[in-house]
Parts: sequence; structure tokens; C-alpha cells
Amino acid sequence: MPYFLLLALLLLTGTSYCQDEGALEKESKHYCQRSGYLAKTSQISYYQYPAMLDYDLNYLRIEAELIPGNAFIQASAHYKARVTAPLDSFIIELSDLLTVDSVRVNGERFSFLRSANHIFIPAGKVLQPGVLLDISIYYQGNVAAGAFYKGTTASGLTYTASLSESFRARDWFPAKQILEDKIDSTDMWITVPAGNMAGSNGILTDSIVLPGNKRQFRWKSRYPINYYLPSVAVGNYREYRNFAKPAGIAPDSILIQHFFVNSNTYFNNNKVNLDKTPRFLEVFSELFGTYPFKNEKYGHCQASIGGGMEHQTMSTMQNFGSTLIAHELAHQWWGDQVTCKQWNDIWLHEGFATYGEYLMIEKLPTLFTGVTTDGYMNEIHNSVKASAGGSVYVADSMAYDESRIFDFRLSYQKGAAILHNLRLEVGNDSVFFHILKSFLSQYSQGTATTEAFKQKAESISGKELDFFFDQWYYGEGYPTHSIDYFSHGSDSLILFINQSVSMPSKTPFFKGILPVRITSSQFDSIYYFNIISNQQQFSIYFPGNPSNISIDPNNWVINNSGSINFGGILPISITNWQATKNSDCVAQVSWTAQYEVPGISYTVQFSKDGFIFSDLAEIPGKAAAISHYEYNFQMTESGLYYIRIRLNEGNGNYSYSEFMALNNDCIFPENITLQPNPVSDMIQLTITSGEYSVSEINILNMNGSMIYRRKENIHAGINQVNIPVSFLPKGSYVLSCIAPSGLALRKRFVKR
Repeated sequence: MPYFLLLALLLLTGTSYCQDEGALEKESKHYCQRSGYLAKTSQISYYQYPAMLDYDLNYLRIEAELIPGNAFIQASAHYKARVTAPLDSFIIELSDLLTVDSVRVNGERFSFLRSANHIFIPAGKVLQPGVLLDISIYYQGNVAAGAFYKGTTASGLTYTASLSESFRARDWFPAKQILEDKIDSTDMWITVPAGNMAGSNGILTDSIVLPGNKRQFRWKSRYPINYYLPSVAVGNYREYRNFAKPAGIAPDSILIQHFFVNSNTYFNNNKVNLDKTPRFLEVFSELFGTYPFKNEKYGHCQASIGGGMEHQTMSTMQNFGSTLIAHELAHQWWGDQVTCKQWNDIWLHEGFATYGEYLMIEKLPTLFTGVTTDGYMNEIHNSVKASAGGSVYVADSMAYDESRIFDFRLSYQKGAAILHNLRLEVGNDSVFFHILKSFLSQYSQGTATTEAFKQKAESISGKELDFFFDQWYYGEGYPTHSIDYFSHGSDSLILFINQSVSMPSKTPFFKGILPVRITSSQFDSIYYFNIISNQQQFSIYFPGNPSNISIDPNNWVINNSGSINFGGILPISITNWQATKNSDCVAQVSWTAQYEVPGISYTVQFSKDGFIFSDLAEIPGKAAAISHYEYNFQMTESGLYYIRIRLNEGNGNYSYSEFMALNNDCIFPENITLQPNPVSDMIQLTITSGEYSVSEINILNMNGSMIYRRKENIHAGINQVNIPVSFLPKGSYVLSCIAPSGLALRKRFVKR
């Protein structure tokens, strides 16, 4: 029931808002309530007998006589029911304000009892499961305000209209007000004085002239319907018809019937918006699945009820504003096709129907004057943030409190806002709308829960959404995001995103996708950051200097924007840099890098003298906020190893870490001596070898390049080898004796 709880807020605060009946384009959130009556029921006073669960309602026909502008009803309700558990009394609800004239069961007159707004019809025996009952109840009386609205509007409409949500059905007809028992089919036969019309659910099958200058309108529906959705609206109406043509049923069409005051002026003022209804129905059919009552119709009945009410196939309307039309039409899927299993889950009606308004603005922008999606969602967010807390979830203790069920800020606006946020979190519109269609299809003409919707969203999106529903549906409050950002190289930014929350005792942190727009004179882009912790760091490609950074520019997330600060230029930082040696003479090198950007790499280098370094390996960077690296290599010589890391930037620049000295004290069984040193022509090399032989002798220059190589077969014991060096230029060199294992013994010499 859209916007009905706004009435509660208006009555409680004493503030009033009204909308002109002939207005074409005013926001649907502002309505006035004529009667000043707020239906409110507490869990303590509202009791339903358990025996009402022991039968299933298959059919209802209401025959009622009504006079526009009058709350008196003379009627009969005819039910067909099937017993589902042993039953000794048929119990149904009806207001004590109405008089019951008689009751018949299977054609026979039965005695009955009245108590606490219930009718008790003793069966005289225990009825077994499967027994079919035909119940007729004849009654009359003045219907309480809030269940019937009546009067004459400024446009000249004299009307009487029902409004049963959430617990007012029993105020005007015998009802089983249990959401899970939908009535399989209905007939509504409404008699009014000649010159008036009666609108209701389903198809108008006949209009019969009766004695006494009366006319009976017979409406038939063969779709399941919940107890609060049968409706009557009578008045000095005229009818206007148009047709919707959803692609899914082409070339067939769906009739749309509008009943409103018999006034050319009113019609001319509202025709533009009435003609939007077919297009709305067609687009909703694309987004949610084909209109669920396509074999009957959709329609509107004008009545001053303080907003609109989504009576199945024929909504009752205060007026015909574009967003109100969209809202009540969306309810035909969200509330009528699939009904919440308990009133705790009311956001499945109101949040989704409110989001239906947004979707029509998004998909059909030319049909909305002066309204944009950003502005619409921004208004919703601001309303939600008007208070620090508040949960969409309705606790069991509040499940019969209409002021809580229909809390406009929470069930309607926050419900719509978190559905919009879920669309962002899913990250793919095709997947998002597949979730909605699949959910509606699975639970079509039945009832469902929030948990069922969550499971459907998880199974189709492949995402775990516990965190999302915990913080947005069950939780309270909203976050405020702040950003500290730094330039990093010529084309990168480092951002630190921080969060504070309005209700830390309820929801201490909000995870999820956060869009951020960054602009410069050369570049403009929206980045989507997955927030999982506070003071989280992100590295992004961004050429140029930012001229503006805005948080959530298109209003996807309920949040406030805090401070945005530039912290200067931030270089890549290598920390936790260390080198150790294990017992196998393996050097273990590790380091941590911060503020990485794409395209960087690291080269691990070593030196034996601290001057000339050789490359060991190049390791590509991870382009992450914080990255950890390890590299191991075998040390083949005794003595000191000098190790460092070279940072290679994508633009060709590079820089070095500090070097570390690692002493390799592993014991090598071989030993070498050479003489003379310095040498002119020939080196006399003495090799004392252990259990394995030296297989190769090399001479390297001080840059590490090999300039002489010689294969030798040196066995265990003392060996002497002569090495000619006369061809070498003057300078310093390294002589290296390498064993088959890879271990090397090295000596430095000078050629003169």
C-alpha cells in the first residue's frame, strides 16, 4: 500500500501535504488524508484462532449493495473451502461493528457465535481433511473509517472505496487475514444506484439493470488473490480505456480500464498521465516478466484514500501522478503476484514498488517532467539519512504495528535504496533483472520471504550476500566516506578510503562497492572500489592531476561524503626487506612493496665484492596496494654475498634498495692457490680437491663477463694446472674453479 504510512507521519507530526487532483506532474509522495483516521493494531489485541489454519479458501463471491458517499454495506460473502486438518468449527474474521443476519453451510442454515471480531460456526462434528464446505454469510452495517473511504472531492466525484491493507479486510467482509492462504478465485457483484459505476478485480462480465433504479456490476477474477486485495470502489465514474502490448504476448494486448469522475475537465487534465500506463506496463513486463494477470486487465479507480492502493488488477488512486501510477502498477508483481509471507517482509512490496518508480524514470525519461534518476535517488537517500538509524527488517514484536510496517522512510525508501545498491553489488544488469524475474516466477501466485529473495540473488549472481543483507537489511545506519589521495609516478594515484558510520553499535562497518569519480582536464572516469576494511589502499591508473574527486556521484549507495584531501607525491616503498641463509647454503630473499603501480618489476642482484652486481632473477610486480615477495638461490661460494633489489619502473626509470651482506660460512672441501699474483704470462694454479673433482676453470672480468673457459678433469688430491694469461689486458680478474655440483671457488688476481 504505497504512501499510506506517510499519513501516519503526517497525523503524528501535525503537518499536512496535499496534491491537486488534476496535477499532471507532482511527486507522488505528497498526499492529503480526508478522514484523519489511522488504522493501528497491536500484536496484543490482534488474535487469530489456530483453527483458521485448518482450512483452505478456494473461492469467494461478495454480493454487496453500496451507495457512493455512504459507508453502509448490505452484503453476503460466499466461500468455498476445503478442510486441511480435523476441524469442528469454521472460524472467520468479521468486525463486531457489522451485523450478521444469517449463516448457511452447504445450503443449510447454521447457528453461529460472535466474539472478538470473529464468527464461529460449529460443524456439529469433526470434519476430516478433504471435506468441501460452501459457506454463505449475510451481513450489513456501517463500515469503519479506514476500511471504507467516502465523500465528495473537489473535482465532483462522490465515492465510497475499500482499503483493506493490512488488517482491515474484516471491517467490510468476512475474511481470513492470513497471508499464506490466497483465495483461488473471486467474483465481486456490486450493486449501486443508477448513474454510478462500480470497479473491482478481474474482468467486468456483466452490467445488469435491477429494480429500484439500480445497476449491478459483476467482476470475475480467476487468479489467486490475497485477503487484503479484493476491492470495491463506487462513484459517479466515467470509463476510459487504452491497451498495453507487452512483447511477450504479441500480437495480443492487455486492456487498461480507468474509472474516474465523470468530468471532461478532469479527464483532459489527466489524460496525458493515464496514457502513460500502457507504456509503463510494457516496460515492467520486460524487466519483471509479463504482466502476471494478462488474461484479465489492469485498471484504476479514483478515490480519495490518501495515496494509492494496489488492489489486484485495479488500483485505487488518489490521483494520477506519474510516479504513483508506476508505483501501484509495480505492485501487481511485487505484492500481488508474489506476496510477503509475513508482514515482516513488507519491503518486498513497498521497497520494490518504490524502486519501480525509479526504473520508469530511468527507462522512460521523456515521460517524466523535471525528474531525473540521480535527483530521485538523492532525495530517497537524504530522507533515509534524516535519522541516524532504523532497520528495514521488521521485528516479530512489531509485525502487527502498521505504523512500523508501513514506515515510509524504512520500508519504502530505504527498501528501494538497498535494492538499487544490490544492483550495483551484482555488477551486471542482465543478472540483476534475471534475479527479479526468477524470484517472481518461482513464487508466482504464492508468498515468499526476504531470505528466499536473498538465496535467489546468491544462486544467480554467484555472490555471497550475507554481509550485504546483514548491514543494509537487518542492520542500521549508513557510512560516511573520506579519501586521502597521493600522486604516484606520472600516471597513477594512490587512494586511502576511510569510513565512519552513523550507528556504530548496530552496524560498525559497511562493506561493498563504492563508486568514485575522478576528473582532470584530460581525463574523466568512475572507478568502482570494493571496500572491505577501513583505511583501505587502492592504486589506479590516472594520467594528469585530478581537478575533482566525488564519492558515489550517481547515488548508488546510501552514504555521506566526508573530506577529500591531497597528500602529495608518494613513491613506491620497499619494506620488510631481508636476506637469510639456511643450512643448505640457500639465500632466502624477501621484501614487501607498498603503493605499486602497473608495469613495475623487481630484479634480484648479488655481488661478491660489493661493487660488481650480477642479475639473479626478474620478478613482475603485482600492482597491489601491499605486495609480498620471496626469492631463493643457491650460494656456490664461501664468504660474503652482497644482495640488493632493483625496482624497474614501467617508464624505464629504476632505483635500488639498500644492499644486505650475507655471510656464507658453508665449508667447501676444496682449496686453491695461484702464483704469482700479480702475473704477466702464466698462472701456476694448485688445487687441493676433496671427494669430488673440479670440472671447469673460468676467468671473468670485473663486470662478471666470462673471457676464458677451460674444461679440466681434476681428481681428489693435489693438482697443479698452468693457465696462460698473456693475452689479457692489464687489470683485475677473477679465476673461478667450478665443481660438477655447481659450487665455485674463486680467487682474484691482477694482470700486469
